[in-house]
Amino acid sequence: DQVRAEAATSLMLVLGVRQARYAEAAAWDKLAEGAIARVGGGPWLEARLLQTRGLLRYAEGKLPEAIELQQRAADSFAKLDPGGVQRGLALNELGAAYRGARKAFTDLAGLLTIARLLQLVGEQAGVVRRHTRVGTPPPIEYLDNFRKAVHELIRFLG
Repeated sequence: DQVRAEAATSLMLVLGVRQARYAEAAAWDKLAEGAIARVGGGPWLEARLLQTRGLLRYAEGKLPEAIELQQRAADSFAKLDPGGVQRGLALNELGAAYRGARKAFTDLAGLLTIARLLQLVGEQAGVVRRHTRVGTPPPIEYLDNFRKAVHELIRFLG
């Protein structure tokens, strides 16, 4: 069962992380978990499974789960072999998950900025259209605000 657990964990990595076959990787995850339970657990096998689950969640874009799993894996490896390679790998993978989360947050902030700028452009364009419909020129500040909003959007989009 120990060999089964190691093989199932490795197949999770190959199928899920390298080939993006997440459903198949999830099936191997269950098999690995069962094999580990049948051998009565094993800190090394459990840590390796946590690490692989973290990599899989990262590949799926589930960054908060990836961070939590990689942290648990790093903590487990720290207890087993504080200066070992596996702990270093787990810490590296934890850092990658944090960087991915930061990039996702930055991308979201950028999208929100674009949405707000588009909203401002739309609001100013609406004011200009309303004045045009009734035959009165829009106040100059609305034209200036419209021009500034469009300019800011173009600048932000680069």
